[in-house]
Amino acid sequence: MSENTDAIEALKSLIFSTAQELWDDKEALGKFLGVVRAAASPRWLTRSSR
Repeated sequence: MSENTDAIEALKSLIFSTAQELWDDKEALGKFLGVVRAAASPRWLTRSSR
């Protein structure tokens, strides 16, 4: 895997683990996911390995 792919996979893992930790606090979870959605762009999420 390329360094870029490794970084994307690490970021996905961090997002998932944070969402799991916030699961019981729906307000905090909603804010967190809103930030994730706002920060995400198709180029960033779907960039293929170079």
